[in-house]
Amino acid sequence: MAMKDGEVFGTTQAGEAIRRFSIRGGGLTANIIGLGAIIQDLRLAGHDAPLVLGYDGFEPYETDTAFFGAVVGRYAN
Repeated sequence: MAMKDGEVFGTTQAGEAIRRFSIRGGGLTANIIGLGAIIQDLRLAGHDAPLVLGYDGFEPYETDTAFFGAVVGRYAN
């Protein structure tokens, strides 16, 4: 599994820089946003379409209520 250094993906309304990290391994590439561990993009080698729904930019993650890519824990309500 390989992980590259995060890149700035956007800035919150409060001015905090949010980073996006890419993790690669086993034919999968995952882009994870550092705001709540959101899965922004998940790709399988040889498959053109993404495996998850996600936005191209950061702003909709902060303002939309669809919660695309949310990582849900044991006690999420």
